[in-house]
Amino acid sequence: MVDISLRLSVWLETVPVLMRTINSRHVSIAAHSCGVIYALNTIYELPWILPSSNRKLYLFSPWVSPEHSGLMMLSISSYLPSPLINKFDSIVRFINTTMMPTVHLSGMVSGAVSAPFTADQECGGSGDSGRRNPLPRHERDELCREYCGVSAAENSARFKELMRATFEESTRGANHEALLSLRKEAAGAWGVCDDYKMYPDALEAKLRAFSRETRAGAGRETGQSDLAPTNDPFVIKTFWAEKDTMIDKKGEVYFNKCFERFSEINGGSSGDGNEHKYLLYESEVVPETNHETVCLPQYEALSRALRDMLGRQE
Repeated sequence: MVDISLRLSVWLETVPVLMRTINSRHVSIAAHSCGVIYALNTIYELPWILPSSNRKLYLFSPWVSPEHSGLMMLSISSYLPSPLINKFDSIVRFINTTMMPTVHLSGMVSGAVSAPFTADQECGGSGDSGRRNPLPRHERDELCREYCGVSAAENSARFKELMRATFEESTRGANHEALLSLRKEAAGAWGVCDDYKMYPDALEAKLRAFSRETRAGAGRETGQSDLAPTNDPFVIKTFWAEKDTMIDKKGEVYFNKCFERFSEINGGSSGDGNEHKYLLYESEVVPETNHETVCLPQYEALSRALRDMLGRQE
């Protein structure tokens, strides 16, 4: 297993090698939760990896550290000793295979804590005890058949089998991801996106330099030489969950604020209005979703991203 402090650097070394191995020069990228840390580093260090036809990065509920999301549970977790967090996979394995095999990992604790307080509200209060809210989209038969090709019951059974198979193998890598997400010293920094406030400007500067090299025909072995110059800005498209117990609205507001200068409202990175745009930030909230379900196909955000990657119209 790769040492936790080297995970990001090894990832960035591995991606170009993998691309050469599969004989592919470009790929579209989407990331969820703490995977965003890797994605943001990838497009900064390897800007050539995205195709000219779709210079976009798709983020789903990007991870925001507890110091900025303000979530008490995660803030407390960040103070736990690293050796204890390094046993995280054993705890999750026991809960998911013995106690709660059908519960999603990230929603497990928060759901258990909040359930007694939200159950009455979800049923419409004491006066509406006989009325229930509609099933969520990922539990509806017609939508599961449309987006997953199976019934809701079959889709649920598939997830249970996936969890069973997952925990039959080693999941120690999850411990390292937890240490990285909680910014424990052993995990090291988050690379170029260690400070979300500084990252957008750094990325834009990188994209400017990359654009100049591309227009000058300064190709590299990486595959940059076959990129056609384009006037389209690089786009970061973010999909937020409506109710996210891992990020919370405070985390969403913080992340959006970091990219505010590059938003559509402010004209991207146009500066004084005469400068070419190199970076554009877009964000939206996906209705009826949480941290995990935001990237399920039944809620359409992922489907839209995939159609966009393929150049298909909505």
